[in-house]
Amino acid sequence: MTSRFEGSNEVVCSATPAGIVATASHFGRYDQLRAAHEAVRKWCRQTGYQIVLPFWEVYGDCDDNPAQLRTDVVYRLGPVNRP
Repeated sequence: MTSRFEGSNEVVCSATPAGIVATASHFGRYDQLRAAHEAVRKWCRQTGYQIVLPFWEVYGDCDDNPAQLRTDVVYRLGPVNRP
């Protein structure tokens, strides 16, 4: 179950929009996340899907071992753009 809560300076209550998305999971250091974003954008170009803002990242549990860090990048999709 989810519900709204009162945020603070450090935490903001927000919600992600509904719709179809394309996602990629990145395992590793945060400074290497660009590759996951580029993979989703490339797939969108290849398949003709339009990217609709916003896009977001979902961070997994913290871990001292960077190889155990999981981040999901999520892009909202619009209509297919075919010539």
